[in-house]
Amino acid sequence: MAAFTLRTPSLDDVGAIAELHRESWRATYAGKVPPSILDAVAEPGLREAQWRQRLAPGWAERGERLVVAEVDGRLVGVAWSRPTPESEAPRPRALEQLWTSADVHGTGVGAALLDAVLGDAPAWLWVHETNARAIAFYRRRGFEAESPRVTRYDGPPYDFRMVR
Repeated sequence: MAAFTLRTPSLDDVGAIAELHRESWRATYAGKVPPSILDAVAEPGLREAQWRQRLAPGWAERGERLVVAEVDGRLVGVAWSRPTPESEAPRPRALEQLWTSADVHGTGVGAALLDAVLGDAPAWLWVHETNARAIAFYRRRGFEAESPRVTRYDGPPYDFRMVR
């Protein structure tokens, strides 16, 4: 694989980020979540609208951190973290998104994205209990399941919270 670069995204990147988000989600969760959920994630225009809103002017002033990774001009990863004003948040910063193309798994792209948006700061995130690759990735970077275990959504499979 060619070397990757990290950079701050712009509104011009919305389409590529949205497509990466959809494709990464499908590749990660096919066979692990109901097809109706996979279809909902792929709803035309949904991810574009979300990423357009996320990248609207003012995101940096709110303390959010957004970074994309590229290989030969192709977007292969995205990460987003934000301060957590919620009173129940276990740490001051949340990792909200970290997606990479399957073809760059194990190359250091994900670790570089994580470092770019969190560094070694105390943080928390949600991870799907069926996503063994992500759970192992986060454990190698100091995250552990919160104890007692905290989950979201109404039924299995769950997302659970990891903290460091």
